[in-house]
Amino acid sequence: MRIPATLLFAAAVFGSACRCDSQRPAPTPTPRAEAAPAQPGIPAAVLTGKSGAVELQRGSGPWTPAAAGDRIRPSDGLRTRPDAEAEISVDGVRVKLHDRSELRLAAVSPGLVRARVHGRVESEVAAGKGHVSLQVDEGAAVADSDGGHFLLTGEGTAVVVASTEGGVEVTSGGKTVQVNEGQIARVERDGLLDQPSAALKKVLLAVRWPGEKTNRSSIPLSGRVASGSRVYVQGELVEVAPSGEFRADVRLRDGRQKIAVVTVDPLGRRMEAESQVTRGGGQ
Repeated sequence: MRIPATLLFAAAVFGSACRCDSQRPAPTPTPRAEAAPAQPGIPAAVLTGKSGAVELQRGSGPWTPAAAGDRIRPSDGLRTRPDAEAEISVDGVRVKLHDRSELRLAAVSPGLVRARVHGRVESEVAAGKGHVSLQVDEGAAVADSDGGHFLLTGEGTAVVVASTEGGVEVTSGGKTVQVNEGQIARVERDGLLDQPSAALKKVLLAVRWPGEKTNRSSIPLSGRVASGSRVYVQGELVEVAPSGEFRADVRLRDGRQKIAVVTVDPLGRRMEAESQVTRGGGQ
């Protein structure tokens, strides 16, 4: 069946082995970050859940594997590798790191989490029981919430904050806006903060597919998603422009194969589209 090379719009509601010297000593295993014991007067968040490769850094020390139950204190860092997630919590506040994301804890106390983040982060605060404040990298964009659920995407050239429940205040460049349920707010690289707007009712994924046959070893792929979305092509995260446009070069093997594109929009909704292409020799 021939697949047209036109825009496809999809929407949905929601080492090589080495032979080593036999006398060479066995390599020392990578140490795991020790779970810091509870100590009176020293507040900490707790790593309550993880999947995949998650790493913890104590202050300016080395990055080491983390484990559920580890205590995260101010100045400690936490980061997730591809296909990994991690969640920390303290009374009334939960912060979740999605894949390829990082958090550096700035302050923590019962009902309070303040941190610097990068990537895609999700937060939930029990109404009236806590406060969360997330600053994107070293920039001016800060998201604060006293109750509700929001997602923050801070990578590339812009920051997008989306609320799925309750409200979140977004501050940048001396300006503050209230983002309510079902709304998103955007901060440009220069710190310019847009007024909140309603999120799209459906997930947007428009892909410009290549032809169904090629002799090339790689093909260009492009498309458009909602601003603030993440896009994965063949499982690899690709950069999304502020306009929502994305582009990737897909390497091909010989024969028929599937090309898959996945997007996760600012509200956390997922959509996938795929096509088939056949590479038949040549360069």
